[in-house]
Amino acid sequence: MNLLLSEDLPLRTSAALGDYSEDAILPVIYGDLSQSAVPLVKLSETQYLAADHPATVTAVFVNEQETQGWASSTQTDITGHAYCQITLSAPPETGATITAALQGKRHAATGALIEHPADVLQDLLSLAGKTWDLSRLKAELPGVKIAGRLDKAQSVRAWLDEITRSCGVIWAERFAAEYPPHRLSEAEAVANPAIAALDARSATVANPTASIQDAADRLQIVFDYHPAKAAHAQYMELSAKPSPFGAAGAPMAKLEAPWLRQPADALALGTRLLQRLAMQRATIELETGKPITVGDWLTLEHPALPVEGAQSMMALSLETQPGKPGRRIGGEISWGDIPAITLENHARAIRPKAEGGVDVAFKNGIATFTIMGPDGKPLPNALVALDNSAPKKTNAQGKVSFEAQPGNHVIAVEADGYIPFELEVTL
Repeated sequence: MNLLLSEDLPLRTSAALGDYSEDAILPVIYGDLSQSAVPLVKLSETQYLAADHPATVTAVFVNEQETQGWASSTQTDITGHAYCQITLSAPPETGATITAALQGKRHAATGALIEHPADVLQDLLSLAGKTWDLSRLKAELPGVKIAGRLDKAQSVRAWLDEITRSCGVIWAERFAAEYPPHRLSEAEAVANPAIAALDARSATVANPTASIQDAADRLQIVFDYHPAKAAHAQYMELSAKPSPFGAAGAPMAKLEAPWLRQPADALALGTRLLQRLAMQRATIELETGKPITVGDWLTLEHPALPVEGAQSMMALSLETQPGKPGRRIGGEISWGDIPAITLENHARAIRPKAEGGVDVAFKNGIATFTIMGPDGKPLPNALVALDNSAPKKTNAQGKVSFEAQPGNHVIAVEADGYIPFELEVTL
């Protein structure tokens, strides 16, 4: 088997296990999700599948409350395929939500978690019958760890896109590398024999196009996606100072990185990305006879460029024409001082409780909302607005009240150190 990138990744379904109560995709889990909670596939009143491979279960929750009445085991189906099963000591109440925290697949040889982006991509590709050499990516992202689930029907390409976006990686057939990269200095470029040096004699450059559509001096990253809650648990806001766009600034860029878990990794990715977005940039297309391929570094010094001197560029695209020796290379250059990146805010999500994130009580025309912090305790001094009304602060018990009529309403919640959110409620 060697699937096309456009074909769906062949994830198994519960039909592979027999006639069970729920027909669902059996998830493949990577990395450490012990601080999260994932949905389970119901096999019977007391049996649930956590992952379609051996895994380590660290906690089980019934309606978001941790329970001690469970056991996990590795089971095998009639084909010998192993999966992780959770068995509850007693059937839960009808309609209860069962979730679990766990650690995912491990290397067959070492027993270590598969959590580096290169290892996750390599294992995913093996499910599609592919083997790529991703040693370059492993070296470029030392210490980075990701975690997530393959849990829906989508193409191999879509899974590659989702995971690589989460960790700042560009990929092409049989290749993946850090992008945006750190900017190579001229000295580094000269010292690296893998980089080609091009000029007006060895390359033809079309009119460069200024990269301004995605220019930004602020960046918001949401990350640490919790599957059971279908929401990101953390976000960061970064700024480039001083802003290269003057007092008016530029729009805030946004990035979703669901597979990132650690703030340090999110900060490193955000710094790389915002440095690129806040600099002067131009898209380059050139033709050359040099044997350059996607991912190669090159230096380019050419009178058609908007800046003097040799500029470093990674080859991001490649086109060849049969019978012609030349190659058309696409990439981007940036120049000027590298902006300083400042972390303006790092917030964690307000702990979801009841439906959507708050407790709601309604009596005699008064709606009372209770806002909970990530530790499950009431959150005082949170700002809450009902239907665009003037916001009120929660009291020491995390409660705030409004006069309201029965029906559908929207509340907006803000608190220092937490992700703002809006919630539709029915009174």
